[in-house]
Amino acid sequence: MRSTGRWHSIYPIVMIGLLAALTLWLNRAIQFEPVRSDGKLRHDPDYIVDKLNGKRFDEKGKLQYSLIADRMIHYPDDDTTELMNPRMVHTGRKEPLRASATRANLSKDGKVVTLIDNVKLIREATAGRPEMTLTTSTLTLRPDDETATTDAPVTITHGKSVIRGTGFDYNNITAVAILRASVRGTLARGG
Repeated sequence: MRSTGRWHSIYPIVMIGLLAALTLWLNRAIQFEPVRSDGKLRHDPDYIVDKLNGKRFDEKGKLQYSLIADRMIHYPDDDTTELMNPRMVHTGRKEPLRASATRANLSKDGKVVTLIDNVKLIREATAGRPEMTLTTSTLTLRPDDETATTDAPVTITHGKSVIRGTGFDYNNITAVAILRASVRGTLARGG
């Protein structure tokens, strides 16, 4: 009987302690981080440009390349820029080099353009060589360095010749194209 009496006297203290612990736990469980009101946590654009037409000139004022897109969207939360229906024309050489895609991503510094979906790269024909067309799913361009690269499968049409492979590197300055792996094709005379 004696132990039952002590239990009755300790019972309210234990219950108050449990309620206090539960209250502290609930208070911490419902505490949220303060909500930022600057939009940094949302993936909302901070600006949109329709009918973008950007141009890059060399130090002598000669046009090097143009970047045209139906729409440019910039997102401040991760500092990404997306381009819709981008077209790039590099005019710094004798034969213009054209690139197009369904969409593209632009690097933070604007020096790398990653073309995505329905990518087409065209080096126009000259008197001595036929047009070269490359199709692929993604292509990374570095316009200032005049290079293009991809790890994806590509198809190159050069006149009547058709070559397929995986991985591609192109240097517009030297006009050298390299297919890295799984190369197959049909080569026709004169192109």
